[in-house]
Amino acid sequence: MPCTGRSGPAPVGPRSPDCGFEVRTSPRQMKDYLLKAKGMLGIEVDCEPDFDVSIAPLAGRSTVAEGQVARCTGGNPLLGTNDPGSSCQGNLEIIRFRGAQEAVRSVSRGLRNVVLAIVDSGVDVSHPDLINQFWKNPDDGSIGFNFLDDNTNVTDENGHGTHC
Repeated sequence: MPCTGRSGPAPVGPRSPDCGFEVRTSPRQMKDYLLKAKGMLGIEVDCEPDFDVSIAPLAGRSTVAEGQVARCTGGNPLLGTNDPGSSCQGNLEIIRFRGAQEAVRSVSRGLRNVVLAIVDSGVDVSHPDLINQFWKNPDDGSIGFNFLDDNTNVTDENGHGTHC
């Protein structure tokens, strides 16, 4: 979103019916903002051109007619998963999650006490993929720390931290 010096909600854009999130900025708005922010406060920005990419059609697959919503019901081969929720995780492809996952597996074989820290807006502690998966602080039983509010409440208040 363009930097205007005032705070408040961004305009609401397209909505994802599968994931329940709203797009609050367009790629063009983000690019404009990043170009404006370049050089301010020591921010380093690398804006790369957008490329249209398509995958060759798979033999025997039907197509989705224009105007219909395509729904993924299985896994995501680009992520190497059969997780039915992976249709909502295109962001993991962007950050090359599969490569990072393979790198971690190659150095952590046999390790059971690996703690992963996620820096984001919070977490949905009731998410089915996360129940009983949190590290607990042995001193106070907390599962993390909220650096913004300086407390141990890690609940996601704005919906960015945990998708789907």
